[in-house]
Amino acid sequence: MQKISKKHKLAVGVVLTGAALLALTYWRSANKEIVEKVVASDIAPIQKASATTPDAAIYVRDVSIEQSSNKIQAAQQLKSLQRYGNTTQGLGVQFKQATHAKMNYRFGQKKPTTFAPVAFGAILPKQFVLTGRQYEGKPNAAGAYGSLYRLFEYPETKARIEIFETQLSADAPFERVIELQNDQIADTPVLFEQFSDKKGLVYYSVAIIIADKFYQINTKAVEKQVVIELLEKLIVLSKQTKQN
Repeated sequence: MQKISKKHKLAVGVVLTGAALLALTYWRSANKEIVEKVVASDIAPIQKASATTPDAAIYVRDVSIEQSSNKIQAAQQLKSLQRYGNTTQGLGVQFKQATHAKMNYRFGQKKPTTFAPVAFGAILPKQFVLTGRQYEGKPNAAGAYGSLYRLFEYPETKARIEIFETQLSADAPFERVIELQNDQIADTPVLFEQFSDKKGLVYYSVAIIIADKFYQINTKAVEKQVVIELLEKLIVLSKQTKQN
């Protein structure tokens, strides 16, 4: 398994805390981390390992804020989440790499990954088309990357969806702070954040772990129900893939 780049570790930190799961996402915010939501009592118990993962491998370790490797930061993120609906008190890194990814998609070559990327084109609304792609981190000895960024846009509107898909390693399970998981989609805990820009456009950011993958999904001018349906389809597709 390849090592995760520094910028990924910063990203994954929030949802999973510190060097946790978010390190894999590409959250380049002030603290570059993805927090996890809500109070533990507000969500159903989280399973430490999925029966569908290979050899029952454990890719994530669920901990309370008190047990986390960065208690102060996790506590601050929870406070912000409960007050503002997000862990950073405002937009930060969403779509910051979109322009570069679009150039890379147009002129760059397709590269191998250590995992089979999800065919998001099959589960996104048909109006969205792939316009950007970028490989994250350093490639392993075989030249394969462990994280992939993709940008989808609705040409006739301002709607955009960016998705970071990162493979997790059972050799180093990531921490996920239970209190920061503020929602569940199809019985899967998620960090679901909401933001607004100066023009009043609404953004949603979701951090979710499914089997051995970590996903950071950011949207702009996309209805919340569309985001929820995308997550539901992603979970179903991931389970079907594991069974085949």
